Amino acid sequence: MPNRGQVRARRTVFAWAGSGLAAWALLPWYFPQDLTLWQALAGAFAGPDTASALVQALRHGKPWLWSGGAALLLALVGAWLPSGRAQGRVLVTAAVAGMLRVQQHFLFFLVLFHVLAKNFSVVLVGP
Repeated sequence: MPNRGQVRARRTVFAWAGSGLAAWALLPWYFPQDLTLWQALAGAFAGPDTASALVQALRHGKPWLWSGGAALLLALVGAWLPSGRAQGRVLVTAAVAGMLRVQQHFLFFLVLFHVLAKNFSVVLVGP
């Protein structure tokens, strides 16, 4: 029988993973600057400018957005597990899976910045 703290922790994981999954599926992924919040919400299932991540992945050729949904689903699976190491492993795996695509973009720009900075410094200092 789980104690009161374990029950609260499980509810918290459900709340965060569930709200994240709902936002991923229902809210606009990109937020155009020329639209109000209500205009963007009205188009959450429409065109590529205001569609949710789910619609972006399904209809607009952005398959990398599936990783976010998969990570949130994995976190919901982790919430069903009893508190302990197994649940912790699943939740950490979900977090890593969710950040995987973001990390790839970050590393790309980090390497690009390094190459540009290195080449620019050669031009300033000379050969």
